[in-house]
Amino acid sequence: MKYLQCPLGEARLIFMQARFKYGMTNGVTIPSQLRYLRYHEFFITHEKAAQEGISNEAVKFKFKFRLAKMTFLRPSSLITSESAIVTTKIQHYNDDRNALLTRKVVYSDIMAHECGGNMTFIFGRDYLTLENDCRIEFTLGTSKSKAASSIISWTSCASCWLNIYLETLMHIIKDDSSPDYFQVERLKRDEMLGTTISWQELDGFGELSTHGLKLFQALKLEGEII
Repeated sequence: MKYLQCPLGEARLIFMQARFKYGMTNGVTIPSQLRYLRYHEFFITHEKAAQEGISNEAVKFKFKFRLAKMTFLRPSSLITSESAIVTTKIQHYNDDRNALLTRKVVYSDIMAHECGGNMTFIFGRDYLTLENDCRIEFTLGTSKSKAASSIISWTSCASCWLNIYLETLMHIIKDDSSPDYFQVERLKRDEMLGTTISWQELDGFGELSTHGLKLFQALKLEGEII
């Protein structure tokens, strides 16, 4: 985008056709990489003063977002019938950014079933506050045996990286064009913030785009600024 001076769609096509080679990406997963390209595109559309403000507020935002609710929209019958269990790991880097910390593990068999068919987990008093950049991973397993879970886990595995602060801004700006919309104190006025990521937008096995069995239509995350 920057060097060829082309829009995101064209840059994505060039990257996929000319730059991306399977086995040569050192663990970089494409959907999340494209998500961060969208963050970059969003950032550079602002004036320099606003860019500096966003950068400064991003530092203040760390551990200010409390994840309150996680929802599987239109989950697979495999999960709703509890024939299999989805393990969800919520992670972010440690202070040295050389290892991932697992902050929370949620099993689908303890999630509540809503009348619309969705499945939810309320974090309640866990007060799960997160770094700006976090990783969420989903693996399929069973409660019957570890050996069976190990085999089943290869039939479906998906994950994603996202920046909670920038995800929040990209949703807020659709309805709020005020010059201070990106300030943490301003974001506190909103009772509940959220983002939705479809199954197709998740990363697949390693460097591949395939996820295996589809576990849900989309993931919805909701939280608040504390």
